[in-house]
Amino acid sequence: MKFYFLSLILAGFIAIVILHGCGSPAEQVVDAKEKPSEARENIVKAKAGLTQSEKDSLAKIQDDSLAVWQEFKKESEKKIHTNDKNLAKFKASINDKHRYMKEDYQKAFNYLDHKNENLKDRLADFVVNKTESLGTFKQRFNNDINEVAASLENLK
Repeated sequence: MKFYFLSLILAGFIAIVILHGCGSPAEQVVDAKEKPSEARENIVKAKAGLTQSEKDSLAKIQDDSLAVWQEFKKESEKKIHTNDKNLAKFKASINDKHRYMKEDYQKAFNYLDHKNENLKDRLADFVVNKTESLGTFKQRFNNDINEVAASLENLK
């Protein structure tokens, strides 16, 4: 008798769980559409609920990021300017090279000059976005600047 009673309760519990979990697809679509709007509302409420110190902290973080960017930009412009000077010296020295090597050196100069100009453009056009963070940009940009500088040193 106990076994029969327990199995009946267990079967009823399983039936309730199955029926409750099986919502119609239309209800699931409506729920999925409502959840992003609820998330947006929560974000707006959270921003509105920030205390003044939290707002000041957020502003400080943004200012620090701007300061880091400006410092990086200034350092990068110096490196690019140094590369420009070295490229000018290299171009002047091409005429002193053997006639068979002039063409190869001219091609190398053109390539490095083009790459240096691209670096200038990338630095001027950079905007922090979702696809590339400042840290990733800095790493790639520094690698490219160092590559141009190393290539110039190898050609001297």
